Amino acid sequence: MDELQAYARCKRDFRETCLLAFTETFGEADRDEELYISGFGLPVRMDRSPHITNKTTGGGVCFYINERYCNTVVVREKICTPDLELLSISLHPFYLPREFPQLSFTLVYIHLRANVM
Repeated sequence: MDELQAYARCKRDFRETCLLAFTETFGEADRDEELYISGFGLPVRMDRSPHITNKTTGGGVCFYINERYCNTVVVREKICTPDLELLSISLHPFYLPREFPQLSFTLVYIHLRANVM
């Protein structure tokens, strides 16, 4: 987190990014406040459920949305299975052409040993 905080302070390209997406977040922080990145606010995240997946480490997905880009975020879907984790959100940015009522983003983590057959 310290490295991400430093990028948010010092790197213009990083600071002006509209959306950040991460997989393998490991769910190490119990509270969202511990994952705060300056300018991006609290994360929209889904941690791996050990009860569903029978796994205690790894996994997890997370979005960070730039506060200067958008403050209306709706979680559309959360799916957690032994083979994948999926988080789908929709955004209504401050500046968006009328033809597009919202933007949708989906982040998926597929486990290395997922049963894909």
